Amino acid sequence: MDPFAERWDSVNSYRFYLGGYAAYIKVDGRRFPEAFAKAALNPEGPLHLISRALATSKDVGVIANILEANPRLR
Repeated sequence: MDPFAERWDSVNSYRFYLGGYAAYIKVDGRRFPEAFAKAALNPEGPLHLISRALATSKDVGVIANILEANPRLR
């Protein structure tokens, strides 16, 4: 899936899909809200991974539509 723009509390970011992972890249000079800032990657901190079930996410419908429209991707 192509990257797409999102806003989190008015902070501009993009969602990228990398294999079985999604990366959220902030493209804004504003700071993330505290809840997001705690999970943001920084040189001094650890890498945080958040697990979620794809089958129950909103993304599964989008992925199914893409696969239905593009049989060669299956």
